[in-house]
Amino acid sequence: MEQFCRDYLLAVATAFGKAHHLTLATVSRRFHGNVNFLGEFADGKITVTLRKFDEMLEAFKAEWPDNIKWPKARKIPFK
Repeated sequence: MEQFCRDYLLAVATAFGKAHHLTLATVSRRFHGNVNFLGEFADGKITVTLRKFDEMLEAFKAEWPDNIKWPKARKIPFK
């Protein structure tokens, strides 16, 4: 589940950054308040709580451009 959250949040953040011509650091500062968060998150150095994950996704949704498709989540393999 942790890897799913990491991949999905990074896909959303990357798509948002590309749509607005922003670096990942700028997106990180804007949606987390920490310029280094998404980079360290991508590297697996830090994690995110599910509450913060949900808050960030809601913030992205509120500012999502109409002309950009929302990234699809890959399926979580349950065993």
